[in-house]
Amino acid sequence: MSPYIALDTDKLNQIKFKNRLQTVLLLMVMAAFVGLLGLWILGEDFALSALFVILIIGIFNPVYSPYFIMRAYNARPITVEQSPQLHSINQQLAKRAGLTQIPQLYYLPVGTLNAFATGSPDNAVIGLSDGLLRTLELEELAGVLAHEISHIKHHDMRIMSLADTMGMLTRTLSFTGQILLMMLIPAQLMGMVSINFIAFAILILAPVASALIQLAVSRKREFLADLSAAQLLGDPRPLRNALIKLDGQNSYWERLYRASTDNAILRTHPTTEERIKQLNKLYQKSQWQPFDYLHPAHNNLIADNAIKPRRMGRYLWF
Repeated sequence: MSPYIALDTDKLNQIKFKNRLQTVLLLMVMAAFVGLLGLWILGEDFALSALFVILIIGIFNPVYSPYFIMRAYNARPITVEQSPQLHSINQQLAKRAGLTQIPQLYYLPVGTLNAFATGSPDNAVIGLSDGLLRTLELEELAGVLAHEISHIKHHDMRIMSLADTMGMLTRTLSFTGQILLMMLIPAQLMGMVSINFIAFAILILAPVASALIQLAVSRKREFLADLSAAQLLGDPRPLRNALIKLDGQNSYWERLYRASTDNAILRTHPTTEERIKQLNKLYQKSQWQPFDYLHPAHNNLIADNAIKPRRMGRYLWF
């Protein structure tokens, strides 16, 4: 590797600011759906109460205990003795990201190539699957760690939890409104009341629009995590190479099927091609010097008596 990979810090910060602004605007649109439906169905007081609840959740938004989630996946901690280099990189990346607490690394007994972060910046864990640890090189694992630490740094779990809450409220209000309007159809036929069919159309379409916005928020956060990961590493190539391997885990027929059926607006993550294209644009000196990766093998934590991998959803994480 060259001593520095090109990363234009000013340009990166501009892109990241634009990404954050778009996320805020998308969340505001979701909140507007909740407020509008609440106003139409249950009145002004309910609409204001719903928006107040969203504000409180946005400020104090709790997240599930990361250790409870790890237990659900039958995961176990990765100790320093099992993988000292991985822990060293994790600590350095967390320090570069300005985290006050180092995320705990967990081994996931899952055969597919997956990783995810959960928790808050003060109490976070990163899960790395058995398949990921067996397949990726150390520098590629560093790219994955940088991506997940970027999610933690930017409070992405809280943001997506808030989006989930607003999406749930929109669906609930829409369903309630549709039931009430259906009950008014006999009165409409007898000319006793007049139903606003524009409002009825909005009631039907609001959950769909809210779900699409939620997916768009998720894609924006993934792009932001990729850019921040490259910035933390001082090199976009480790994450780029990891993404290529993660995308390549699917069989030819699975990739062909997905290419023919996937719609960009229905994805939680951008396509690998889009993410790599963005990473390839980064070329100027970075604030951080790339890691000096050491060998031999980093994955001595995978022993003969390791937990037998369990098959999980292929596209659940990362």
